[in-house]
Amino acid sequence: MLLNVENEAVIPINWYTTSKPTLYYRLNIVNNRNYTIYYKITTPQSDLVLSNNTGSISSATTGTVMFKIYFPIPSSPKDYIVNLNIGIYSDSSYNNMIDSGNFDLVVHFIDLNTVNVIGKWDFSDGTTQGWGNAGVNGTAFADPYSIATSTSSSGFGYVTSPSVTLPSTGNIWFIFAHKPSSSSTVRVYLSFGSTTIKDISNISIGSDQWYVFAIKITQGLGTTNSFKITFYLSTGGNYGLFDDIYIVSL
Repeated sequence: MLLNVENEAVIPINWYTTSKPTLYYRLNIVNNRNYTIYYKITTPQSDLVLSNNTGSISSATTGTVMFKIYFPIPSSPKDYIVNLNIGIYSDSSYNNMIDSGNFDLVVHFIDLNTVNVIGKWDFSDGTTQGWGNAGVNGTAFADPYSIATSTSSSGFGYVTSPSVTLPSTGNIWFIFAHKPSSSSTVRVYLSFGSTTIKDISNISIGSDQWYVFAIKITQGLGTTNSFKITFYLSTGGNYGLFDDIYIVSL
């Protein structure tokens, strides 16, 4: 078993008052055996609930696992250390463990009213606030308006930010809410100028709710350029909505 994991995430506490904050966490498990393996992800922490945390990976392939972690609602900003254990089994009954591993995930619960904000666009004034390839839309995440852009026949769409100067150092995060109009979003990637910051594939985001993305910025620090959010819908001819876009330094 080989793991490819990210050990850091961000959740704004401002957007959770009644429902539990839910983190969709993705990791890659490489199965280098010549038979199907079965994984089970668990945590010893009784205040957390996991779901979508079991499954199988075919022989000699890499499986992309997207599971959920449900948190209690914190009353103030805090860093939460999540202990995750991964068991690998040769049987679907999870009786014969053949490998295991563990790692820690740091989740930063932040307050957007007090964190160091580098850039913020909430579109509450009914304008695109300098974002390109977009128009104002009346369906919003937390304010009266969002921005929207249509997709091509192949399902790709994008929006571009005004010019942004990033700090040269720091723990920098790009946060935004996204919702497709009808069909599912199956891929999202963020770039800064010509540099791809993050490419998130193998996802399925439906039009029934908004999803919050928090992407760590590790490239382009100390430079000035524009961000581009590109998304791919499962069918073309629809549009994607974006709202409450933040760039913050922790």
